[in-house]
Amino acid sequence: MGTVINYLKWRGDLTMLERPFNDIDNLILSMLIYIDFYKIRTEIRCGNKMQLSRALEELLDRGYTSNCLLEIKPEFLNLISNSKRFGNISISDYRDIYDKKKNCQFAAIKYSLEDGTAYIAFRGTDKTIVGWRENFMMSFKETEAQLEAMAYINDVIGKEDIGYRIGGHSKGGNLAVYASARCKGNNQNKILEIYDNDGPGFCREIMQEELLGSIRSRIHRIVPEYCVIGMLFELDVPYQIVMSNEKGINQHDAFSWQVEGEKFLLCDKLNPQAQYLNKILNKWIEEEDMEHREIFVKQVFDAMESTGANEIGEVTNGLNSIEDAIIEILYSGHKTKRCFII
Repeated sequence: MGTVINYLKWRGDLTMLERPFNDIDNLILSMLIYIDFYKIRTEIRCGNKMQLSRALEELLDRGYTSNCLLEIKPEFLNLISNSKRFGNISISDYRDIYDKKKNCQFAAIKYSLEDGTAYIAFRGTDKTIVGWRENFMMSFKETEAQLEAMAYINDVIGKEDIGYRIGGHSKGGNLAVYASARCKGNNQNKILEIYDNDGPGFCREIMQEELLGSIRSRIHRIVPEYCVIGMLFELDVPYQIVMSNEKGINQHDAFSWQVEGEKFLLCDKLNPQAQYLNKILNKWIEEEDMEHREIFVKQVFDAMESTGANEIGEVTNGLNSIEDAIIEILYSGHKTKRCFII
């Protein structure tokens, strides 16, 4: 029993030609997009390709940043870079957008695998208030990140006649499903599998259930035992429940997910406390119409930004505080904005 770190140490010596792509490989590639590739962006924009091992070596030498609440350590990057399984992968088509005016936080990258297929990864929610605002905006509209993801898929998949896997962690999982459902039919036919790693679902008023019909059988949903993010607007798609060595909402950290061999360690049901929090969230969604959801989200996140903060960590203290903030937000109505002005 271990984590993705143990998996890299154990399976890093075999290529994807020797041992086929699996769920753990998906998780590793979906987490890697949290790294800011900005310093080498010119080498991997559009169709320009760069070997992943070289890219990570350069980032480690120059100093890298991680655009998420979770810590991505040099050990993780070194293990990927030095492995036969991942080091020879090529990366390209890196796109990174942060637009405060449009409330858009988006990043994507294409990994060309040795088995002749490709994996497209979408970044999940980062540290910014803009990114967290966009998460809640999913309750009343299609977001800019979702539209960017659809445009990215149509652009990148259209270039090569190969098989693609699409995936992401957290909001990245939502973008993977959205873009796969909404992309052009000829591009959709090239998609082999879609990986939603603890990502939120879709507001019924925005994404009609029938749109998932053509891709439903290709979606792999993976969530931790204490799942909150992945149960927002829950998708009507079966899911695997993974054990974690963390507690509470910190189980959203995919580096805590338990692995044995080439598979996740699974459990039978979600944590009761997580189910309770999910009921609170679903109750709010059911009781508020889209207009009131929009007003409410604007008030809460405008109040956060009025403090001068740019990152969620400046107004909360890590993931457990975010969990508490969600409960406070949904219970206290319009008075909520006061709790962020401190």
